[in-house]
Amino acid sequence: MANDKKIQLLSECQDYHYKQSSNVSSLARYIIYAIIATIWLTINAESFLCINWWLRIALFAAFLYLLADIVHYFWDSVSYRREYFKFEKETSVDDNFPEHEKRMNKFSKRSFVWLCVKFSFLIVISVLFLLGMFFQLL
Repeated sequence: MANDKKIQLLSECQDYHYKQSSNVSSLARYIIYAIIATIWLTINAESFLCINWWLRIALFAAFLYLLADIVHYFWDSVSYRREYFKFEKETSVDDNFPEHEKRMNKFSKRSFVWLCVKFSFLIVISVLFLLGMFFQLL
């Protein structure tokens, strides 16, 4: 009985993690799009050669962020899909699937690392952008 409760609570925790990480990723993507759009408007108002290096680096880093975002979600999607097919084939007498749980924990930990790296990258891009806009407006 206690083990069932623990499994239920862990499942709830995992669901909450997926929901929150999805929200963080969506918001981060919106911020990156806004940074790209603002820099793009600045470029169109002047020219690419007239914007400062801070903004150029921020623009390049923003596109790298989007690439990392795509790689993260593609890798997760492929991993979870493969796991789905492996899990379909697994059989157990006592409803205990230790290998499945180990693999899912591995995927979850890897995804969390990606999330932390992308968040750190977002902070760096935001600082570069703010510095760039400050110096551009001087």
